Amino acid sequence: MDDRHKEILLRTMRDFMKFCDAAGLDWYLAFGASIGAVRHKGLIPWDDDIDVYMPRPDYERLLTMRGRVREIAGDILEGEYDLCGPRVSEEDMPFSITKFCDMNSTIWEQERYPSVYGVFIDIFPLDSFDGNIAAAQRFKDEYHSAFRKYRRSFRRHTFRAWGESLLEGNFHYCSGALLDLLWYRPRRKSLKARFCSMDRALAAGRGDWRITYSAFSPAEKVSFPAGCICGRTLIPFENMMVPVPSGNDEILRRIYGDYMQMPAKFERISNHGSFFMDFTRRMTITEIRCEIDNGFRDKYPNQ
Repeated sequence: MDDRHKEILLRTMRDFMKFCDAAGLDWYLAFGASIGAVRHKGLIPWDDDIDVYMPRPDYERLLTMRGRVREIAGDILEGEYDLCGPRVSEEDMPFSITKFCDMNSTIWEQERYPSVYGVFIDIFPLDSFDGNIAAAQRFKDEYHSAFRKYRRSFRRHTFRAWGESLLEGNFHYCSGALLDLLWYRPRRKSLKARFCSMDRALAAGRGDWRITYSAFSPAEKVSFPAGCICGRTLIPFENMMVPVPSGNDEILRRIYGDYMQMPAKFERISNHGSFFMDFTRRMTITEIRCEIDNGFRDKYPNQ
């Protein structure tokens, strides 16, 4: 992550905190960002995003606030922001959660999913359940299957990819692409509606355990007793003090094991794509394609 990206990300985090305070929303640092706070007192050096947990009731309230970030927070914010995600955006988004996005930057992560948003904070809803891990895993599998089907409905395949696959005899790719085009794409609206309905229904969950259904890890790793978030602790993160759950150590050990141990050097990489980025303005897909045609494909233009 270059310096400009980091600068905008940290400014977005500061403004996210101010917005949540103004809106009365509860949240906690999560996943790699939480490890970074504990182990590095800031971002993990090779990381390029910030993840937070938000209890489902607060998350559902958050989704009603799209388009009103500035109205709710007033003039205390340094930048301009909005929410994006399947349940709040008319545009198709290749992620199941909601992001708090900077509106004056451009990120297009993966070429095959033509979706544009800005530098972001990932917001993972924390859902309640009764502690039955096996049942939670079955639902989690169904939930992710529904999302993958929706995402395939707007996945794009370039003529180049088609041509190379045919020349290489990669008929697995070709059959998958045809399935996307002929089966999933015509059902895009219904597939999106089904996934959003499943996510919305999670607000009715009850029980003394919490789980992050939207995370990719198995249910046993991303679930924990509700007592782990019965309180919060403020810890240093870059130049801020941020909240982590009272049971942060137990939560992180469930997910990562010995999270204080540095990973091998070959594992110290970002998990996000960077097909196209611009940190000076928000661009449309059409504008981005023009930039790409002019040679800006793997570089950040106008920096």
